This record gives sequence, C-alpha cells and structure tokens, in this order.
Amino acid sequence: MKALLLTAHGDASVLACGELPTPTPGPGEALVRLQASGVNHMDLLIRNGYPGIAVQLPHVLGGDVVGLVAAVGRGVTTVREGDRVIAAPVSGCGHCERCVEGQEFLCDAWQYLGFHRPGGYAQFCCVPARSLLALPESIDAGIAAALPVAGLTAFHAMTSVAQLRAGQTIFIWGGAGALGTMSIQIARALGLRPLIAASSEEKRALGLRLGAELALDPNDADFADRLRAVAPAGVDAVLDSVGAQTFPRSFSMVRKGGQLLLCGMIGGREAPLSIHQTYLRHLSVRGLYLGSRAELATLVRLVADRTVNPHIGTRIPFEQAAAGQQLLESRRNQGKIALLFS
Repeated sequence: MKALLLTAHGDASVLACGELPTPTPGPGEALVRLQASGVNHMDLLIRNGYPGIAVQLPHVLGGDVVGLVAAVGRGVTTVREGDRVIAAPVSGCGHCERCVEGQEFLCDAWQYLGFHRPGGYAQFCCVPARSLLALPESIDAGIAAALPVAGLTAFHAMTSVAQLRAGQTIFIWGGAGALGTMSIQIARALGLRPLIAASSEEKRALGLRLGAELALDPNDADFADRLRAVAPAGVDAVLDSVGAQTFPRSFSMVRKGGQLLLCGMIGGREAPLSIHQTYLRHLSVRGLYLGSRAELATLVRLVADRTVNPHIGTRIPFEQAAAGQQLLESRRNQGKIALLFS
C-alpha cells in the first residue's frame, strides 16, 4: 500500500511517500481502506518529536480515519466488509473500569491513531473494531475528516468536561482553524455564545459567518474592552489550544467561577499559574484531549442532520500531506485540511 512515512523527526521534509505491506487485521480489529483523513496539530507535535513519548520510525501519522471496511479479524461481529465507517481516534484495553464506562480515552493503555499505532496517512489502517462507527452516506468523506480529532475535542470540551449550559459564553482561541470552526458551530448547536480570536480580517469574517458572536484581533489594543462589552463579568469558559502563549490572557478573561479548558500546546508547554488567584476566583483549570466513541456518535448525528456543518478549507490528495502540514504551520489555513484518497 502507499503511505506517507515519517522517516525522521524534523520539518515537513522528513515526510516521504513510500510503500508498506498492507496490514492484516488481528483479533478484534478491522482493516479500513481510507477515503479521507486530515492534518492536525498533533501530527506536527509527533513529527517534531513528542516530549517524552517515542515513536518507532518509519511511522504513519494521522488521527482521522474515514473509509470502508476492507477486512475484519477474528471475533469481529460489529462491522463487516464494505461498511462505511469513521474511527474514534483513541482506543483502550477494552476491559478496565474506564473502558467499561465508555471512556477509553482515559485508559492507562490508551492508543492514539497516528501516534501509538499507525494512522490515516496511508491507504489502509488497522483499527480496533470497537472504535468504529457507521458513517451515513449523506456525510461526505472529506467533511467527516473534521470530526474525529477537531470536532470530538470541541464537543467533549463543552459537554462532558465543562458541562456548559445554553446562554453561557465560551471564548475560542484560533477561531478560524479546524478546532475553532468546529467549536463555533458546536457551541451554537448547544445554545452557547461563541466568541473568538483570529489573526486576520478574513479569518474573523469566516468566524462571524459560522456563528461567532464576536471576532477579535488578538493584537487589538482594545481587545479587553471589546470583550468586556459583551461579557462584563468575564467569559464562562475559554477553550485554549495554544498553550503558554495565550494562557495568561485566558486566565485573565474568565469570570469568577469560570473554566479554563486546555487542549493544546502550540505556543508552549509550560505557563505560570497564580494559585492565589485560582482559588480566590474559584477557577477550574481543566485539561482534555479528544473524547469518547459515544460523543463522536452524537457529533456524527449533528452533522448528518445539518445542525453542524464542518468547514473544510483545503482538500488535497493524501500524498500531499506534507504541504498540508506546512499550510497548518504557517497558520494560513481556514477550517480543516482534509486529505483525500483516490
């Protein structure tokens, strides 16, 4: 099979098209023929060398897996050859307390597609069958590629983690990226008031078209005043995928009793935290990544009924994923970068 291989750690030039044997599904696994995948910031972190976790090279990146079941391993009865599926990006051991509760992403033996096991930058991918969901024919494969990583992270953050209620405000950094555009629409579907920051006028206009109530320039001298005009006491939650670079501002803009939802480290891994202000303001600092298979199923239904309409800014052949990563690194992308398979 064709695959885009991570051959060493470094910039996008370390990705190379190559050939690998088509994998054979083991017990409990299904082999998926890819129709679409996507480019995520996690791919960049792994490509550069994820802190403290090694991957065996050459490696196949890609947390988004959308396609058709090509074969199943021993004991698999939940899917069969020809089924159109989408994969939850994290699987667990299947039998610990967390897995039994449907929280495989919290399993100590967690495996993330494209990280701990080969992912979607290849024509075929072996996936635990219990991670697969039926994908309706009404959902385009490229659209579906926005759901497993970006969409699931946003949905999990607002629902299971923050448990936000209709009418509450959520501020989203990077409001025109894959996570940001999904977050705006999911927030609207939940009855929330999404407020965003985006780096260009074009990106801010996109955020407003998708349903953001306010789109701010992060470099605007009146940033704080404009935010305070719509959220005088501060926002109820901040979704921060940037990290150290934005954390101080995220901390300052959340209301008393509000929540900081941390789901990335694009702008740095470590940031100072005022313990005094955290307890004095009764703040909750919540870390998160991805979510459950059940949450992904709910998100698929929201897309199927057109309540949520993922914004795909770029569609390219999977062999051009290196160019897609460069686009993401330059921060010129708008919405999801989808990788398509012929």
